[in-house]
Amino acid sequence: GAKQHDRNDVILLTDVEIGTTHPLRALWTQATIERFSWLSPAEVGRWIHQQVTTAKKRIAEAAVRDVVQAFGADIARIQSLLDQLIAWVGSRPAIEPADVRMFVQDTTMPRRYDLVQAIAQRDAAEALAAIESRVVAGQDVVELIGLVAWQLQRWLTAKRLQEAGLGREQLQERLALQPWQLERLERETADRCVEELRQFLERCRQLDVAAKTGRVIPRVGLEQLVVALCLSRPLVQT
Repeated sequence: GAKQHDRNDVILLTDVEIGTTHPLRALWTQATIERFSWLSPAEVGRWIHQQVTTAKKRIAEAAVRDVVQAFGADIARIQSLLDQLIAWVGSRPAIEPADVRMFVQDTTMPRRYDLVQAIAQRDAAEALAAIESRVVAGQDVVELIGLVAWQLQRWLTAKRLQEAGLGREQLQERLALQPWQLERLERETADRCVEELRQFLERCRQLDVAAKTGRVIPRVGLEQLVVALCLSRPLVQT
């Protein structure tokens, strides 16, 4: 019978044109070349609306424009952002531009970590720098207090469900998280206990009320809270 030969195919993906002097140009005559154009802003916008609608939410057109401006046609990063935004708005029916600003750093906020990431890493200096960057960029301190409260609530809920004995699949379903998001959440809460998180969440809620009623300078209160969160003594595992 005919002898069969093993064949190895190599697929090369590139977002730039291979010029005449490129080393791979020598394979040009043997290669099958297919060109795919990037999604247009309008196509990305329609995709964003579709994803948000699937989650039974709406998104303002201005918010869509902000997302596309920040991430272009990078669907993977946009999907990650939408997951965060959908969790962030909670029971609210729509995602607004202010919600997008909570998670998207623009060129006026070049810090390496955002606020909640710095808190998760117990990096007080980086957290204070994140506050400074966002305030300079015009973000309302009360919004930042709300962001910290949201993160604390997520951590607290995750810890309570873990202590209730829920498995990983049940946790993912209850928290509406992707596997990688659950892994990150577990790392962030590994050295924190339910009671600590509950106390900090209550303190954050009290700060929110005090800031809105003029009983405390919002930024001073937020910075004190963030430093306490970063410098609280980690739970010692036994």
